Amino acid sequence: MFPYVCLATLPLFCKEDWPRKVFSKQFCDKINKGEPKFKAPVKKVTLKQKFVVLLLLSHMGIQLFLPYSHFITKGFNNWTNGIYGYSWDMMVHSWETLVVVKIVDNNSGEQHFINNDLWTNNERWSKHADMCLQYAHCIENNLKGYFDNISVYIDIWSSLNKRFQQRMYDPNYDLLRARWSVFQPVEWLLPVLTKYNGFRKKLLEIGRYVRSWNNQSMFLDNYIDEDLSNVSLTVLEGAVVYEMENYLTMQSVGVKLLQGDSIDVPENHQHRVHTVSPTPSCYMYTFSKSPDLNEENVKMYSALPIFEDFFVRLEAMVTMFGLIKNATFSLLFGNTIYVRPRIQ
Repeated sequence: MFPYVCLATLPLFCKEDWPRKVFSKQFCDKINKGEPKFKAPVKKVTLKQKFVVLLLLSHMGIQLFLPYSHFITKGFNNWTNGIYGYSWDMMVHSWETLVVVKIVDNNSGEQHFINNDLWTNNERWSKHADMCLQYAHCIENNLKGYFDNISVYIDIWSSLNKRFQQRMYDPNYDLLRARWSVFQPVEWLLPVLTKYNGFRKKLLEIGRYVRSWNNQSMFLDNYIDEDLSNVSLTVLEGAVVYEMENYLTMQSVGVKLLQGDSIDVPENHQHRVHTVSPTPSCYMYTFSKSPDLNEENVKMYSALPIFEDFFVRLEAMVTMFGLIKNATFSLLFGNTIYVRPRIQ
């Protein structure tokens, strides 16, 4: 898409009288046909000009080929085909993503959950399997001083173009031991199901409902934040088992929910939803959230916004050069990349 737009705007960089010259050659009157026409001297094409034309044609060929090269670079394909930045339809996809990063200490069996924006400035990595693999090894490198034998599992739920939120990758796949190749399909990628695309209109009508579907024999670990209230889980299709730990008896209690059943979900607690039906289950969370009016969350605007914008961009530029420096030192000397604050 972008190369074609650039080619279409090339006339903007020509001389301002180019339309007059083009149309004058088509509609000019031929005068004095009998007189001999002036013949311009024939210029010989030099080797340099041929080389420049060859480079331009090669560049144009590459730009035309890359958007359709996903049959070769299969390792970069996910729910959308093509290398990031070279797919013609990359700007027509909208994503709503939930990420859970779990670390398991293989020596003690303990499980740890970390913030998914740690050691990264955005969540773009969650849409690409190769970036997930890099992020898993980044976690391993930064935790070497705390653990010597870990496994990293990443559970990513994503909604592509207003579909149900569904798992993109297998959450039981240890990414530190994953096999990935540019020319082979991703082993831990789950297919996107289009069976429930008819719910898109209902999703738009009920925008405050969060709907999800889950794969057969899989479960969802979910934590309800304390700023939510009146949270309930409703099963739309299939069957699930809602599991909640009883902190008085230190035992888990499970409740089976069929299509149309609902249950209240306590806030500030973690629960698990198992899919027990032979087909994928669909369920939704309904909740209410009051606005946070704390003084810390009230944004103050500067009297001169141009200076505020300048300092924000300056901070971003400093962060960019810092990350480039850290990455260079890591490649040359093997130093661990340190954490910089995330720019909001």
